[in-house]
Amino acid sequence: MARSSRRSHHRKRGGGGNSPAWKKSKLVALILVGVIIAALVNMLMQLMGPDKNRSMLPDDFPHTFITPSDAGTDESKIIIERSSRQPKTPFKAENGEWAWPAYYCLNEACPGRGKDGKPYIFPAIDPMAQQIAEGKKPEEFSPDMAPPLMELQCPMCQQAYVRVTDNALKERYVPMNIDKYQTEEGRQMFEELKKRIQEQPH
Repeated sequence: MARSSRRSHHRKRGGGGNSPAWKKSKLVALILVGVIIAALVNMLMQLMGPDKNRSMLPDDFPHTFITPSDAGTDESKIIIERSSRQPKTPFKAENGEWAWPAYYCLNEACPGRGKDGKPYIFPAIDPMAQQIAEGKKPEEFSPDMAPPLMELQCPMCQQAYVRVTDNALKERYVPMNIDKYQTEEGRQMFEELKKRIQEQPH
């Protein structure tokens, strides 16, 4: 009986579901699964052949990015990189922070919306991609790293959504009610691209 008790105690001491070692092992497993899925997707894309629509954007298309400290309503803080393809992220901005694709919240009641009605603009941060960009190996990732979201959310509305208990009020702060931020020039380019695609013979 004593030996059985010691084994049970050893399992307990070895790290439960909330221990740093357990968190790290789960994180490494998730990363490995992600790498395998990415490899399979890449293989499938190669088998399917090149995507004709992938290079249809003009060479000077203005992709938009923003850093965490610049999140807000000031559109002048937006970083623009011109390319026909989506630039790799994250990349280091002039302020020394990582720059991420810029998104904005569509909720009129968003706590981050400006008094002038301008929407809240925020970076689409991927915690795992940031760890990799910093040169860390999977086993070096922080066990307290925020897990990647299944769906991107407005951080301001996400906090409000959790605080509010009235279901009717919660509808004002649906955190997934967002869209990719585009400059006026970028929106016009998209409209022209859509017209060209629609005019193509089927």
